[in-house]
Amino acid sequence: MRLNLRSNNLSGEIPAAISNLTKLETLYLFYNNLSGEIPAAIGNLTNLYELYLSFNNLSGMIPDEVLNHPYFNNWKLTPQNDGYGFDNYPASSGMSKVRSLNDRPAEKEAVRLARKAEIRERTVREVR
Repeated sequence: MRLNLRSNNLSGEIPAAISNLTKLETLYLFYNNLSGEIPAAIGNLTNLYELYLSFNNLSGMIPDEVLNHPYFNNWKLTPQNDGYGFDNYPASSGMSKVRSLNDRPAEKEAVRLARKAEIRERTVREVR
């Protein structure tokens, strides 16, 4: 199951109720105005293979449930908007604690991934 809410001007915190979507495999929430911390309950979504939270106003600590998720390395949590980021983002991920919109390589990568996802969605729709 895929939930695509990217670029929808969503604001406030990520609802912990998202953890009720137990069959969720892909969650796109990038390019919104979400704030606060990532809910620990997201780490309990065992089927969640892709999670895109980049370009929001998220900050604070990433819960252990999220950091220890088996697909964490597939997830895109950074960069966040200017002045935002995570205090405990793993250095081994190759991303810095805080990235800004001025970080052009990261921005280009996020756009590339968004385009790739759109093409994949279009292809799936055409096959159906």
